[in-house]
Amino acid sequence: MIIYILNDENTDKILKSLKSIHCGRGIEQDIYIYNDASELLENCVEKGAHVAIFNEKLERCTGYEYACRLRMIDKNILPIIIRGEDAIDEKAGEAELFGCITCDNMDSKLPGLIGYAAKRVQRPDSCLLSYYWNNCERTIELEKVLYFCSRHRVVDIIGINGVEGTFYSKLDEVEAELIEQSVNFIRISKSYLVNPKHILEKTEHEVTLDNGEKLNITKKYSENIKN
Repeated sequence: MIIYILNDENTDKILKSLKSIHCGRGIEQDIYIYNDASELLENCVEKGAHVAIFNEKLERCTGYEYACRLRMIDKNILPIIIRGEDAIDEKAGEAELFGCITCDNMDSKLPGLIGYAAKRVQRPDSCLLSYYWNNCERTIELEKVLYFCSRHRVVDIIGINGVEGTFYSKLDEVEAELIEQSVNFIRISKSYLVNPKHILEKTEHEVTLDNGEKLNITKKYSENIKN
């Protein structure tokens, strides 16, 4: 795992905590320390990284803005912001934009964040879909998606428990992104893009999913389901 650290007064404590994670969990780490925030960004572009750790107080921007820049470069990187003692903790396991720690809870919180990032490294990118809703980036595991449903310019993500997420897009754009990632979803109508792993039965006119839901197949897309 490649970890970038933006050097400041917390660096020694971060390195000590990362060392304990390596010893306790056996997570291999390649650690690089940068004195300049721009240099760290440049290396993310050229070399890539899995985790970036930095303070919320930067010279030219806030930690949140810096985290957004990192995610624009690579949506799979996990930014970890060191915040003040009164900061609200963010759970990286919920796949939000970034993880947060403080100096006081670093030893207890950092192992979980690094462990979460390690799982993402082990899991192919094609298993995940990132989308934006309410100005926040979210990620969902595609294997948990039954189908995508479009209504005007809004796409609903339907899982076993119903609507798991919503974002602005066209179903054609979602389909194109999944094809680019070599992820197999089947278009059965103008409004439905279905995960074949969740199809229990299919006829000429409809598919039955493993949650019992039935979706109609339109004539235009009938050849897709035969293949």
